[in-house]
Amino acid sequence: MTAARAITINVIGEFDPGRPTQVATNRAIELAAQAAGVPATIEWIGTHALHADAASALSSADGIWSAPGNPPKNHEGALAGIRYARENGRPFIGTCMGFQEAAIEYARNVLGIADAAHAEIEPDATNKFIDYLSCSVRGQTLPIHVKTDSRAYDCYRSANAIEQYYCSMSLSRENQRRLNKGGFRIAGVDPDGDARILELPDHPFYMTTLFVPQLNLGADNTHPIIQRFIAAAIEQSAAR
Repeated sequence: MTAARAITINVIGEFDPGRPTQVATNRAIELAAQAAGVPATIEWIGTHALHADAASALSSADGIWSAPGNPPKNHEGALAGIRYARENGRPFIGTCMGFQEAAIEYARNVLGIADAAHAEIEPDATNKFIDYLSCSVRGQTLPIHVKTDSRAYDCYRSANAIEQYYCSMSLSRENQRRLNKGGFRIAGVDPDGDARILELPDHPFYMTTLFVPQLNLGADNTHPIIQRFIAAAIEQSAAR
């Protein structure tokens, strides 16, 4: 019997063992890969390296995850890594800060909003595409309505989910509409109708969540979105 081919998951960001969400990211990848019966190598890729040459830094990735946590050391490098995943069909997931960075990358490079900025990283920017929420959701566990015509619904197999947050920033309603109209579809919303899951339907797998699914593993120690991300990475590896 041929052993399953190992997959390589590149995580965009600077790993900090003191950040629970980043430790949980590694653990969630390991557990989902184990459940799929495939060995996984996890490599964190610093954003300075991505700014220098994202294509070379991520060339061996079967899947790419834009990490939660503090703003990256090199904002443009993080955006370059996300753009590489989007344009080259690499399975991608972005959580918390990864959701925010992916929204900015799409706004700039697909929608042509060149000055789209992140308020925490560029506090003096004119166009704060990502800004502080009027009410922080950091530390809260809240319901999500998952749209039934979405890939996210295929993951959950349910229109309802409960998820944990670790952030205090997101998109305005107007910017949510701009992304959705431009092809970065809103796949899940909170009870107030604000976007909490975004996805690209025509990509092999490209999904972002403002919440942190790696903090909410089920009884089998996996999360349905992370499981599907790993499955897409396995397909990517098999196609090499």
